[in-house]
Amino acid sequence: MRAIHFALLAALLLPSAAAAETNLTDADLLNFAQAFHGLHWPARPAGGVVGRHHGADVVVEERCSDICPNYLVYIIHYAVAPGPACDAIGGGNGSAIVPSGIAAVPATFCVPDVLLKDRMFFGHWRPGVRRL
Repeated sequence: MRAIHFALLAALLLPSAAAAETNLTDADLLNFAQAFHGLHWPARPAGGVVGRHHGADVVVEERCSDICPNYLVYIIHYAVAPGPACDAIGGGNGSAIVPSGIAAVPATFCVPDVLLKDRMFFGHWRPGVRRL
């Protein structure tokens, strides 16, 4: 029985560990973000970790409100809080209004600089969008 539990745990953890070891370039980040601006959203990586950029994990986070997927948004950001640690890895503050319960609230994320231009770090679900 323990072997089964270990195998299940390994299956859940290994995909995110592999993604975290993937070093991303600016072009990789832009390509990943661009996919969310089309009609076919990519699958969210296991654990949300896309890979590493400037030595920090990059995650794609999805937030949804009470009516999903109508108010679903995604945010691509470093797994680092905004502030000095963010500045040290070459990130910047990206602000967005995100769903929270039946409301929406402002939130700030540590975003790779390459995604700040044109707000490529943020997007929202639209009619006709399909998940791959």
